[in-house]
Amino acid sequence: MAQNNDIRPPQRDRLSWVILIGSLAVITILALTVIIQSNDKDDTMTIFNMVLPVAASWIGTILAFYFGKQNFESANKQVREMIQQSGPDQKKNTLVTTIMKPFADMAQYKLSEGQTEKEVVIQDFHKLLEGKVNRLPIVDTNGIVKYMIHEASLDKYVAKIGKETDTLDIFLTKSKELGFEYGLNKAFVVVKEGATLLEANAKMEEYPFARDVFVTRGGTPQEPYIGWVSNVRLIKFMEV
Repeated sequence: MAQNNDIRPPQRDRLSWVILIGSLAVITILALTVIIQSNDKDDTMTIFNMVLPVAASWIGTILAFYFGKQNFESANKQVREMIQQSGPDQKKNTLVTTIMKPFADMAQYKLSEGQTEKEVVIQDFHKLLEGKVNRLPIVDTNGIVKYMIHEASLDKYVAKIGKETDTLDIFLTKSKELGFEYGLNKAFVVVKEGATLLEANAKMEEYPFARDVFVTRGGTPQEPYIGWVSNVRLIKFMEV
């Protein structure tokens, strides 16, 4: 039978106290003995300065050993609580603002004063849809999102329906004929900053083709836009 070398908790506690008290006693006796036999104050101070760090090291070592298990168990408890709090239900109740991308940081196509959809060429969108950017909001002069267009939709349109020199008006018209629209409550929805991930997802699911969530202070589309969350990012954080 294998021999168990572990010291039981009561034995470990007693051993810790014996070593601690014994060590302090031995160090104290040695220091007093040297001090009493010495007539030089400098020697006394030197001895004191040597003994104090030794005593502190002994005490620190024993306390670390004695309270090691308690600290470990306490840390484990805190970790378990954090994991429980970060479960799926807790994630769904997280505010959408915690995972949104600031709207000001997004690549955007801004219509100039008086510019209409008939004066915008979709080829210009590709200049902004580069690198990691694959979704482009089209905003008016007040910063209000009018359309949300994905790079994949543009590529599919150019490959099968139209051409890059088509205007935005032609793109929107031909896409609508095929059942695709890119406006509010079509391709995107708007929620208030106090909305949770679950509420934002529920709002998006009301519209079959919606793939983006924009955030405003009060949840109305005519307010300044403060953030954006894609359907991919939203679902990812809800499932973690």
